[in-house]
Amino acid sequence: MTQDAARRFPLTIMDAAPATEPFVLVEDHGAIRRIVLNRPAARNLLTEAMIAALEAAFEAPTARVLVIASQGPAFCAGHDMKAMAAHHADADGGEAYFADLFAACGAMMGRIASLPQPVIAEVHAPAVAAGCQLVAACDLAIAADTATFGTTGVTFGLYCSTPAVPLTRAVAPKHAAEMLMTGDLVDAAHAVRIGLVNRAVPADRLTAETMALAQRIARHSPAVVALGKRSVVRTRPLPLAEAYAAAAETMVENLLLDDGREGLAAFAAKRPATWRNLPGDKARFWDERYRETPAPFGTAPNRFLAEIVGRLPRGRAFVAADGQGRNALFLAEQGFSVTMNDLSPVAVERARESAAARGLALDASAGNLLLDPPAAGAYDALAVLFLQLPPAERRAVHAALAAALAPGGVLAIEAFAKAAAPGGCGPKSDAMRYDAAELAADFAPLDPVLLEERDVTLDEGSHHNGPARVVRGLFRRPR
Repeated sequence: MTQDAARRFPLTIMDAAPATEPFVLVEDHGAIRRIVLNRPAARNLLTEAMIAALEAAFEAPTARVLVIASQGPAFCAGHDMKAMAAHHADADGGEAYFADLFAACGAMMGRIASLPQPVIAEVHAPAVAAGCQLVAACDLAIAADTATFGTTGVTFGLYCSTPAVPLTRAVAPKHAAEMLMTGDLVDAAHAVRIGLVNRAVPADRLTAETMALAQRIARHSPAVVALGKRSVVRTRPLPLAEAYAAAAETMVENLLLDDGREGLAAFAAKRPATWRNLPGDKARFWDERYRETPAPFGTAPNRFLAEIVGRLPRGRAFVAADGQGRNALFLAEQGFSVTMNDLSPVAVERARESAAARGLALDASAGNLLLDPPAAGAYDALAVLFLQLPPAERRAVHAALAAALAPGGVLAIEAFAKAAAPGGCGPKSDAMRYDAAELAADFAPLDPVLLEERDVTLDEGSHHNGPARVVRGLFRRPR
């Protein structure tokens, strides 16, 4: 596929030299996003700005596969040693700067494991130190047969402890130890033998081979691939019996997905499968909805959330599918540290703009909760407001949200109930509505604090306006 066949645009995170060049270039080739490190003269060093640019480029809710490539004489030469040396002159000897740098880099590398999409490294040239770390952190890697790899820090007095984290997970311990303790470079053929990369190909075939691999993966159900990737990450550190138990849960979840049902039906009928859990379809629908109507669900916070906010533990809060962020912004004003998500990139960008205009801190990202759930045990409070999903998807998403609560954390939910008010608003199909028994089952690991169904009158913009039957709940994770 040629560059002309793709939509290519720069992310707008810049540095001072040269001021007009973006740190990464992003090429969207249909379902594949290709992210190209764009500091060739600086050997694509992982500076703070480069790390931030990569994090921004990972936000690709409609992509099914991500590729990380680069241009210039190096794939990535690690961190900026000169900048690091300069910070030794700081009052604290550079301690604060070093801690922030490695925390940001570690978070970005860790994000690769938590992304729903498979991530492929396309390595055309040397990848050393944190550059080698980036290759090891990716799910797959294709290298030019001329590429080299190394954790070279030990040769100048800096053991590659952070690159060792993904390296020791990607290759056998003794191979990793040899690379880390000698600082030697290894060629692409050796990297293949030890499992650091999948295969080495002639340099002039590198991009074509990488894109062909990405296209083969992109043909499969993105929901199934994301579920599988998440399961592998989850089960890898578990004892054998626990790993099998967790994997069995994932198999059941997979079979209950629309795409799990469709796959088996297509196999039985000897026909190609038509995947339904496609992230791009729903995202485009909601993008259009938010473009057509400035605030389809209003700008004031949900009334139920406003009533019970005092019962939510202060701390880290996650707001699911929050559109333009009306509820996330409300919680931020109440002093919570807030993360929100929505399927629509258009809505998420408006949420960020509103937060900036109001001087509020808000971590907002676009993504599908089925494919990219919040981190387990990370939040003190969760708000799930009128997120109406079909049964199998509902159970999977609710399980992931329950798992995201920290001990003592509280989840608040309001949804349209099955016993709809005559002429009321909400989904037409009962399958997209919930009842109290379903919520109790979905959130069974949590203790119910409040669970009720009631008739209300909604006044939330043009799309939630009028009489409605709702089900409400508060659930607490035991300490």
